[in-house]
Amino acid sequence: MRALIDARGPAPWQVVGGIPLVTRLVRSLELDGIRSIDVLCESARTPASFGARDAGTEVTCVALAPGAPPADALARCAGTGLALAVDGAFVIDRRLLRAVAAASAPCVVPPPDDGPVGLALLDRASAGRFGVAPDPREPGARLLPARLPTFCLEMRGPTPILYCAARTPQAARAAERALVAATQKQVMDAPARWIDPVVENAIVTRLAPTRVTPNQVTIACTLLGFVDRMLAGPRAPAPHVAFDFWGQFDAAQELEELRMFRPAIYQALPAAPPPEVRSPTSEGER
Repeated sequence: MRALIDARGPAPWQVVGGIPLVTRLVRSLELDGIRSIDVLCESARTPASFGARDAGTEVTCVALAPGAPPADALARCAGTGLALAVDGAFVIDRRLLRAVAAASAPCVVPPPDDGPVGLALLDRASAGRFGVAPDPREPGARLLPARLPTFCLEMRGPTPILYCAARTPQAARAAERALVAATQKQVMDAPARWIDPVVENAIVTRLAPTRVTPNQVTIACTLLGFVDRMLAGPRAPAPHVAFDFWGQFDAAQELEELRMFRPAIYQALPAAPPPEVRSPTSEGER
């Protein structure tokens, strides 16, 4: 299957969660097995600027003037089959992308705002439905995000389907907050549900634009826990050594040096007299 991303204008290049929106879409499509992606731009761009991670992903930049309908480009992308069309200014849950790509016939997802259709699976005949306002009277299948199952094994519980437009800087910041909140695992203990997310979301928002990875954060937190455990542990008992131990040690070394290199100093004094031995007879005579 092929995919087309409409990345015209400044909105798809806004940074949300540390990477541009168009890069996020390209990588999401890669994870779902789509390796051929056309990207509509006002001017030519290198494939590396779209941020694909897999060397086997073919990203093609298709120049199209702003305001021009994308129907012809989408029809060429679809060829004789179906093509997944995505608005580059959207933040889309991978579960929703996977559901649209798995459809067997053309379908349209209603936009999250009052804008034109920005997510659809279309063929050559229905390519004109992408990028225009949705028409309720037009025949064709519609996929509603609200009807998708919300349970996510990675998050260990139900997680709402993320589907929002980020056409303005304010909308991009709101989408970033929703994206960070959607990364919270659904656990049962009260501190992790009500207290930890406040601190965790603030840290994730600051670290998202950097090159710090989740594994590096885990390692740093583990090392910090070891340091805290050592600092909080009981102190070792004081050794049973005299307060002037090192002074005595130095003096013993100096005395040993004198004995080895100046033995004559030990002969400067007269020898000690032998001990006096008294017999019992002499004691009795006294």
